[in-house]
Amino acid sequence: MERHTGRRTAIAAEVRAELARQRKTKKSLAEATGISPYTLTRRLAGEKPFLAEELQDIVVFLELPMQDFLDRVEAHA
Repeated sequence: MERHTGRRTAIAAEVRAELARQRKTKKSLAEATGISPYTLTRRLAGEKPFLAEELQDIVVFLELPMQDFLDRVEAHA
């Protein structure tokens, strides 16, 4: 169970970090992906895991290849 929690936290941290690097807002991410602001806030806090479809939409929004994103997550998990 801890491994999943750590990965969930690492994914959330990487999404937050990339938003900051690109100076994009949570609001713009929510609008672009169709994730409700409430749900996005919980996912970014690591309270709930992102769904695979949501991650795909997020990397498209951030213009990142999925593998690059996952490599960053693994480097910090």
